[in-house]
Amino acid sequence: VGDMFRSAGYDGVLRSVDNGENWELVSNGLVDVFITSIAIDMNDYVFASSEDPLIPPYPDGIPGGSRSIDGVFRSMDNGDSWTFIGGPGGGQLTTNADGYIFSVTEGRMYRTTNNGEAWVEISVDGYPAGLYGPVFDSAGNIYVGRDYDHVYYSTNNGDKWTAIDNGLVRVAQCLTINSKDVVFVGTWHQGVYRLH
Repeated sequence: VGDMFRSAGYDGVLRSVDNGENWELVSNGLVDVFITSIAIDMNDYVFASSEDPLIPPYPDGIPGGSRSIDGVFRSMDNGDSWTFIGGPGGGQLTTNADGYIFSVTEGRMYRTTNNGEAWVEISVDGYPAGLYGPVFDSAGNIYVGRDYDHVYYSTNNGDKWTAIDNGLVRVAQCLTINSKDVVFVGTWHQGVYRLH
């Protein structure tokens, strides 16, 4: 598609077709939302995660009123219209080269392999909570961190994980990766580490 999307918070989603020079609101179907993140998969489907920052998640279905919906919306027409598909709300959405979509919300990771129709929760080393990331390298490997613990990586879309130590103190708080597949780990009062 080549277009750009960003969150407009309670107003929905903004789209730019000219590299960010101008933005238009594309929120047809986005009712009672607070958009936290947006991702685009290999089919050019656009996904937007919404959360209610004030109250617990709603049950399945779109509620009335002015409170925000907890879950994921999908657009199959470049943002012109949106459909609520459920799933984990308020997450940080990311996609990989295999077309899988990952969401980390409240420290828990979820994955869908069928365009958001069904989500499964992924545990890392037996523990489901306290996760952040993920980031992906050019080979499709996934890296995640766990609060005050190791950084982990998976070569099979999250089915199995291996801990990375390499002298990393257990106070990791955030991850990023550059174009050369070097992973950087931000820590709590201990600086930044680089994983080789």
